[in-house]
Amino acid sequence: MYAGKLCSAVIVAAGNGNRMRTSIPKQFLLLGTKTIIEHTVDVFLNCNAIDEIIVVVPQNSIDECKRLFSDVSVKCMAGGAERYDSVYKGIQSTSESCDIVLIHDGVR
Repeated sequence: MYAGKLCSAVIVAAGNGNRMRTSIPKQFLLLGTKTIIEHTVDVFLNCNAIDEIIVVVPQNSIDECKRLFSDVSVKCMAGGAERYDSVYKGIQSTSESCDIVLIHDGVR
């Protein structure tokens, strides 16, 4: 909680990374021993102000997302056709009692 308000973090990582020209979406590329998205989520997991984390990934990456975060409370969901669709879907999936929503790019 932040100042008594329920805070949700929506981490948008629904792109395919076409400009990277890799067979793996960039959010799932390894950076050291963890994927890029794991590094990003770790920051939010370690922030006491964040109550809920939602990771938005491509539809075909839902299982991979759930596997990566099976031991922590992270909600994985499919994104939309465009970035704004993915952001909107993430916001829609926040808790009804959510007061503050933070939007973060999953690979930045």
